[in-house]
Amino acid sequence: MQHARLEERVEDLEDWKKKTNGHLERIEARLNGIGWGIAATLGGVVVDLILRLAGR
Repeated sequence: MQHARLEERVEDLEDWKKKTNGHLERIEARLNGIGWGIAATLGGVVVDLILRLAGR
């Protein structure tokens, strides 16, 4: 009886781990996309600043 309950609890933990890993992977992908967006914006600002300074 105890062994069966332990097996069930282990399976529940494994299922929870799979779901959590899936959620973390999606969060990581979103943060990566945001990071690239910030980098592109910063690059545009730097280029704009250089062009403005060169135009003086």
